[in-house]
Amino acid sequence: MSSNISNNNASTYSSIESLARPSILKLRPYQSARSVAARSFAAGDAPLSPSENSNTINTVYLDANESPYSTNEIPLNRYPDPQPAALKNRMAELYNVPAHQLLIGRGADEAIDLLVRVFCEPGKDRILICPPTYGMYEVSAQIQDVEICRVPLKAGVKAVPAPLTTNSMFSSDIKAKCRSSFQLDFQGIVDALMERRQTESGDEAGPIKLIFICSPNNPTGTAFDLDIIYRICEAAMGRAIVVVDEAYAEFHLSEGGRPESVERPVPMSMQTNLGQGRVTQKCVTQTCVSMLSEISRFPNLVVLRTLSKAWAMAGVRCGVAIAQEPLVQLLQKVRAPYPLSYPSIQAAWMGIDRLQEEVLRSRIATIRRERERLVDELSSLPSVEEIFPTETNFILVKFKNAKEVMTVSRAQGIVLRDRSSEPGLDGCIRITVGSKSENAALISVLRGRQQRNYNYGELSL
Repeated sequence: MSSNISNNNASTYSSIESLARPSILKLRPYQSARSVAARSFAAGDAPLSPSENSNTINTVYLDANESPYSTNEIPLNRYPDPQPAALKNRMAELYNVPAHQLLIGRGADEAIDLLVRVFCEPGKDRILICPPTYGMYEVSAQIQDVEICRVPLKAGVKAVPAPLTTNSMFSSDIKAKCRSSFQLDFQGIVDALMERRQTESGDEAGPIKLIFICSPNNPTGTAFDLDIIYRICEAAMGRAIVVVDEAYAEFHLSEGGRPESVERPVPMSMQTNLGQGRVTQKCVTQTCVSMLSEISRFPNLVVLRTLSKAWAMAGVRCGVAIAQEPLVQLLQKVRAPYPLSYPSIQAAWMGIDRLQEEVLRSRIATIRRERERLVDELSSLPSVEEIFPTETNFILVKFKNAKEVMTVSRAQGIVLRDRSSEPGLDGCIRITVGSKSENAALISVLRGRQQRNYNYGELSL
C-alpha cells in the first residue's frame, strides 16, 4: 500500500470515521462561549486566563453570562479555555508531539470514557481488555452498555527484575519469589479481533472497536513488549482503535537508564513518505519506553499519559490522550465544555514548569531504589509466596495470608490495595512504593514489630 501513503492524511479521516459511531459523526458539538472566543486569538496565543495575555487585557467579556466580580487572584468568575493553549503547548513539548495531536482532560480516565462514547455503539459494539488490568476500561464500557471481550494475560517466562545499579544483586530468596510474569496473549487478541461470533439470539455479535492495553500494567506491574503492541496495532488497522495506557511509563526505563530509541521497521504500506527501512525517534523528556513514537504511523493508535504518577500531581486530575489529529477531533466533539478548572490548569502548568528534569529523574531513581529495597525486604517474609516483576511505582505481592496482612496493616494505619478478587490474582496485594520511612513502617508491621492495640499472637506474618 506504499502508493497510498501520499493520500494518507485524507484517508486517515475516512478510516477513523468508519470506526466511529454514525451519531457522533453527525453530531454538531456544543460550542461554549470560551471555545468561540479562543478561536479569535492567533494559534498558540489563546490565554491561560483572560487576564494573562497582553492582547486581551482590555477585552470585555460579555459572552458567557459570567459574573463580573472576582474574589480571587485567579479569575474564578470566568470560564477557562476548554483546551488552554499555553498548557497544551507545554504538554505537547513534554511528550514531543504536535499540539494538535493532544487532548487534555481530567486525568486519563476521562479519555477512556470519551473513547468508548465515540467509537462504541451501545448494545452492539465491543471493547477488548486483558485482565487482570485497570478496572475503568470495563466500568466505562458497562456504563455505555458496551459488551466486553476478555483475553486474559497469560503467564510468561520466569523473570527477575534487573538490578538498578551495578553493585546491586538480588538474593536467592528474591530470585525464588520473583518467579513469573504476565504477558499479552497476542494470538488470542488477534483471534478475538477477527472472529465472527453469534449472540444468543443468533445475530452476529458487534465488532471489537477498542483494544485497551495498560503498559506498564495496573495491577500486575508488567511492561509489555512494544513489538507485540506494534503488531497488535498492525492487525487492528481499519478494524479497531488500540489504546495504550502509559500512566506508569516514566518508571519503565530503557536498558541502562538511557533515553529510549524506538527503532522499528516501517510497514510496507507506509514506506513511500516515511522512507525505507527503520525510523529512530527518542522517547519524550523521560528516559522511558513508550509507544508515542508510533503515533505518526498508526492512525488507530491512542496513547494515554497522566501527571498523576511520576509527576506527583494526582490531585490536579490532568491527563492527555495523544493520537493523530482526525481521532483527536472526534474526541473533541464529545468532551465536556470546560474539562479543567482554572486551579487545575494553573497547578498543572506550574507543576510542569517548576519541576526540573533532573529533579524528576532523581525522584524516579529514588522510587526505583526504594522499590528494590522493598522487594528485598518482602522476599524475606515467610508469608510472601510470590513477588511479581514490576516496572512501576508499585509491587504486586502474593501472600499466603492476604486477608490477615490487610487486617494487620489497616489496624496500624497502613492502607494497601487487596487485588485478590482480580482474575488470576488470588491472595495478591498491591503495595505502592512510598517514602523510605513509609516503606520501613510497612515492613515493621509485617514483621510484627509494631503492636499498637493489636494482638499478633496468632498471625503468621
